[in-house]
Amino acid sequence: MKRPAFAISLTTYLLVGSCCLATQQEHSWSADSPIEKMKASLTIRPTTCVVKQQGQICKQAITILFVSQQQHNLCIYQVPKENPLWCKEQTSEIELNVKITANKSIQLQAVDEDKGLVLATSSFTHSVFEPVDKKKRRNYGLGIL
Repeated sequence: MKRPAFAISLTTYLLVGSCCLATQQEHSWSADSPIEKMKASLTIRPTTCVVKQQGQICKQAITILFVSQQQHNLCIYQVPKENPLWCKEQTSEIELNVKITANKSIQLQAVDEDKGLVLATSSFTHSVFEPVDKKKRRNYGLGIL
């Protein structure tokens, strides 16, 4: 089936035009933005604790790792913020080994105390094991033959 030349050129124009629009947009996450200069990461390992029943408590040792390109007066908070779990002045990298007891998921934030900025967040997920339903077996056996 032949398409009219107008339809082909219109489709080509739309594809090329949208490509050019996408490349001309200015982004707030460019290399000049202050967020880009303050790269930091907060990692929790392991990330998940699986329990057998809802409401059961998870007891597990976790490792919290914070890495940043700059020095910060750092505090680690559990959301919602009240009191810091841990603080240290002028640090760019820290590894904490912690034993936790939890009956729900936990979210942690690394906060620069001087500026009040949240540098990074990470979550520890509390989940309940749900076994897969077994396939029902059909008893066809040799009786069909």
